[in-house]
Amino acid sequence: MEDFNILFQSIYKEIEGKRNILILPHIAPDGDAISSALAFSYFIQKLNKKAIIFSKNPPKYLKYLFGFSKIQKSIDENLFRKIDLIVALDYADKKRLPKIFINKGITTITFDHHPRQNQIGEFKIIDPHASSTSEIIFDFFKKINFKINKNLATILLTGIYTDSVCFARLSKEKLTIVKELINLGANLPQIAKKYFEFDIKKAKILSLILQRLEKKGSVIFSWLEEKETSSIVFNETPIFPDFISFIGKADAYIFLSKIEENQIKVSVRSPKKKSKLNIIKLAEKFGGGGHRQATGFIIKAKTIQEAKEIIEKELKIK
Repeated sequence: MEDFNILFQSIYKEIEGKRNILILPHIAPDGDAISSALAFSYFIQKLNKKAIIFSKNPPKYLKYLFGFSKIQKSIDENLFRKIDLIVALDYADKKRLPKIFINKGITTITFDHHPRQNQIGEFKIIDPHASSTSEIIFDFFKKINFKINKNLATILLTGIYTDSVCFARLSKEKLTIVKELINLGANLPQIAKKYFEFDIKKAKILSLILQRLEKKGSVIFSWLEEKETSSIVFNETPIFPDFISFIGKADAYIFLSKIEENQIKVSVRSPKKKSKLNIIKLAEKFGGGGHRQATGFIIKAKTIQEAKEIIEKELKIK
């Protein structure tokens, strides 16, 4: 990880001078976004300052994490007037932050592990080599000598676990962070259990996804139609796109789901750090984002087949 020590100290000093801090994970947050937000909120509160996490739809499978119940789905206008600092997390592009809070003249700090694109803020910690934003927050805490207890360790490890597909994409160096967090009391069995919890309905849907697996060129596709997705909350565990990424050998795994009329949600996974396919560029083309091994976006198309054809054309798949 890049050495941000001087910038970390500047950020710490900036936070010390503030009182009411708004913490923003990206829209439709995943495990890393919520974990890094909860970790930062814990830190802010230990400094005897007010921390407000705003997220309209935090994934319910993360409710075991300390502080989850305090996430706010709306913010009173009077409270917003008191905000004197914004911490934006894991969002890649300002388009993935709630517009209501952007460009309000409030000092902003960004922590992000996505490539440098369209992030905002007077202070920006952007490290695409980090496994997750939670890893960057962990490094920040260590550099400023902030004590990590078992609750905080579990929060941080959850972010790393979910964004690295259960550590499958971690290098040997990164695994030392996992070891350190477990030694600090992180509850790995609980994290894994919650991530993989499956009811019969989900199992049947997974069976359908597996039946539809289709390889074109170096890409493996699968999909769900709108009537099949009605019972699924897609910001819950990313079990479907993650699961198919372990099957066979491909440069990219693409999972499509029709979420409403003329809208196809696309989740892309690439197990290779140096793939021939630029999945970040693909996501950005359609207003989405992500990093080298996982991206997401929405395509305007009437059918799954139409969306697939659009993607195949963009990736020049024959």
